[in-house]
Amino acid sequence: MNSAIQLEITRVIAQRSRRELDAVGFVVQSALVRLTASQQYIFNSVLSIFGKDIKENIRFLATFADGNRPRVLDAINEAQLPCRKDRNGLPCHQKFNNGAIYSNNKDEDDDYSLIEWKSGMRNFKLFFDELFDMPTKSLQMTLEVLENRKQLEIKLKWMQDAIPRHLTKMEELRTKEALMERHKVEVDANQHFEIKVPVSKKVKVNVDCLAAMNCTKCETTCHYPCDPVYAKSWCPAFSSEQLADGGIIQTVGILLERTVIPFREANCKICPGNCSSNDHKNEVQRWIYKQVEETQTLEDIREKYETAKGNKMDAEELVAALKNDVDILKKDIVKAIDEIKNLHNKLKKNALHGNPLTTPDYILMLIDNEKTEHKDGFAERIKSLEELLPLAKLTDDIVDTDKFQQLMLM
Repeated sequence: MNSAIQLEITRVIAQRSRRELDAVGFVVQSALVRLTASQQYIFNSVLSIFGKDIKENIRFLATFADGNRPRVLDAINEAQLPCRKDRNGLPCHQKFNNGAIYSNNKDEDDDYSLIEWKSGMRNFKLFFDELFDMPTKSLQMTLEVLENRKQLEIKLKWMQDAIPRHLTKMEELRTKEALMERHKVEVDANQHFEIKVPVSKKVKVNVDCLAAMNCTKCETTCHYPCDPVYAKSWCPAFSSEQLADGGIIQTVGILLERTVIPFREANCKICPGNCSSNDHKNEVQRWIYKQVEETQTLEDIREKYETAKGNKMDAEELVAALKNDVDILKKDIVKAIDEIKNLHNKLKKNALHGNPLTTPDYILMLIDNEKTEHKDGFAERIKSLEELLPLAKLTDDIVDTDKFQQLMLM
C-alpha cells in the first residue's frame, strides 16, 4: 500500500505541468498515542519524496477529534516527522469531527453535534486562511531528490552485482599472478601447464516481473525492473543529470522534451560503454553472473595479453599485466563508490527526510513487526523487505569508508 502511495505522488510531481506546491496534508486519527512501525514507515516513505524546503508547508488534519488537544501530536513529535511547529512546539494542525460535519441539522436536541459542526467549520476556515498565507513552493528541489533517489537505486543495484563479480575476477587474476611467480622458469621456457581458477560467467535468465533494459553491445542489464510501457527517455538509466542540477526552467524543458520527443537518443549512465539508447532494448530476460571453476592453460593466458600487446611476454611482463588488471577493477569499484557517495550526500543535503529503507536496522524492525502482527499479506511484505536488506547493508558499507578500504585491500 505504501509503495503505491509513494509511486502515485511521485508520478504526479514528475509528470504534471504544475511545478509548484501549496501544502502537503496528512489526515491522522486524533486519538493515536503512538505510531505503529507500519504507520511510521508510510509517513517516512512519503516524506522522503520531498525536498527540505517543503517542511514549512506540511500540515496535519486530525480526525475524530473532541475538544481536547489531539494525542497524535505527541506521537508525531516522538516519530520526529519533519513539519512546521507552533509556538508550543506542536505540529501545526487542525481538528475535525467527521460525524458532526454530516449530522442532521434539524435535530433540535442534538446540541453537541452543533458545537462540533461549528468547531469543524472554524478549523476548515483556519486551514484555508493558513493555506492562503503559506508561501507557494517550487518543486525544483523535490525533483532533484526524486532524480537522485532513482539514480542511487539503480547504481546500488549495479554495485550489488558488480562487487561479487569484480572480487571473483580479482581472485582469478591473483591466482594466475601467484602461479606465474612460482613458475617463472617454466613460463619463460614456454612449457605447458594448466590451472584451475574461479571465473564469473555471464548468463541470461528470465525476469520475475515487468522487463529489463539491456545493452545489446555490453550485454549488461542497465535497469531492472523496467516498465516497458514507458519510452526509453523515462528510464532512469538514461536520466539527464541536468534534471538534478539545472534551474526550474531548464528542468521543465527537459521534462517536456522527454514527453514530446520520447524516442530521443541518450547515453546510458550504467553500462560500461555508456552506450546509446539505440543500443538498448526492453527484454523479458536479464543478464546475471554465475561463479564457476574453469581450467585454463598457459597458452590461454598468454594469448589474451600477447594479442593485446602485439608481442611475446616473459613471466615478469605477464605478472605486471595481471597486476594492472587488478588495479583497473579496483578503480572501477572506487569510481562507482564515489558516484554513490555523491548521490548520498546530495540527498542528505536536500531531502526532507531520509529514506528509512536504506537503514538495515529499520528494515529488520519492520520484518520483526510483520512476523509478530501477522496481518493480511505479511508474507509478501516480509519477502519484499528481505530483498531490500542487502541494498541497505551495501549503502551502509559504502558510506562507511573504512569498510570499503578493507574490501579493496583483499
